[in-house]
Amino acid sequence: MLIRRSTLTAIYGTIIGGLIGTVIGEVLWRIVPQGAVRDLFLKPITFGFSPFTLDIAILKFTLGFSMHFSLMTVLFVFLTIYLLLKF
Repeated sequence: MLIRRSTLTAIYGTIIGGLIGTVIGEVLWRIVPQGAVRDLFLKPITFGFSPFTLDIAILKFTLGFSMHFSLMTVLFVFLTIYLLLKF
């Protein structure tokens, strides 16, 4: 099965843009003084569910999921996808 170029670009753009946006967001979080702009662009948003454990006599299973991202990360994801599609 062949995957279209645009699908691969979206996957690569999401991964690369997410990593770059997260790193830049973390650096700016430490540099930018507290205020509304810092909270809007750099404050992380978290969603997911906390870990839960299923414990049976012979098996113990723990499952959890959590994602943290900021507006800076989302902006870099879109910018990276745009640049990858453009060039």
